[in-house]
Parts: sequence; C-alpha cells; structure tokens
Amino acid sequence: MRGLIDTHVLLFALANSKRLSAPAANFLRDRQNETYVSVVSFWELSLKVALGKLSLSGVAPDQIPGYALSIGLTFLPLAAETASTFHQLPKIGKHRDPFDRMLVWQAIREDLVLVSRDRAMSEYEACGLSLVW
Repeated sequence: MRGLIDTHVLLFALANSKRLSAPAANFLRDRQNETYVSVVSFWELSLKVALGKLSLSGVAPDQIPGYALSIGLTFLPLAAETASTFHQLPKIGKHRDPFDRMLVWQAIREDLVLVSRDRAMSEYEACGLSLVW
C-alpha cells in the first residue's frame, strides 16, 4: 500500500509517540508499504516555528527531513500539476487549513492513502480520499 502521512503523524513517528493509533503505527511499521511525507509538511513545520505557533523540543525544522529519511520515509514533492489544480478540491465543511487541504489533494492526485487523525478530512472521502487512523 502507498500512503502519505499528515504532519502530526510525522511528529508522532519521529518522537516514537504512543499517540499513534494502532492502524497508523502498523502502517508505518509495515515495510511492504511505501510511506511518503510531503514537502508541504516541512514547509508547514518551518512556518509554524517561525511564527511562534509551534515549539520543537531539541530539534530545528531543518533537521526534520534528515530524521524523516532515517525512519524510512520518502519525500513527496509538490508537483506543479498538483499545485495548479488545487482549486479543483471543493471546500467541504469548516476545514480550511491550506496545509491539510494540500495534503488531501496530494493524496487524491497521487492515489495515496492519507494517514491522519484529523476527522475533518473524512469529509473528503466523497472526493476519492482514503484514510487510515
């Protein structure tokens, strides 16, 4: 199975956190799966640290990509075609976070399962999104 992890899942995985659900942890552990982290997540973390909205203990945002590689994640670039067709993703419910919406769109466009605990994302299953949590 091919999957894209949400930004919070990246942080949980790097911290070896018990906050991962059993299905999410199993997905990450299963080496048969191709597990991606979007470059959008790195941008989100860096921006939130710069704005003072996120504090990372003992790690700088620019170190996170190296740690992500060390746990077997693969980087998913933001393709021009994906970015330029983002307007096609409908605005559903109250979910307006541009980072989350781009991860949803990348998962749909790349035919990836999205690993996320964000329940608001389940509204996008009608648009072709598959979720694991």
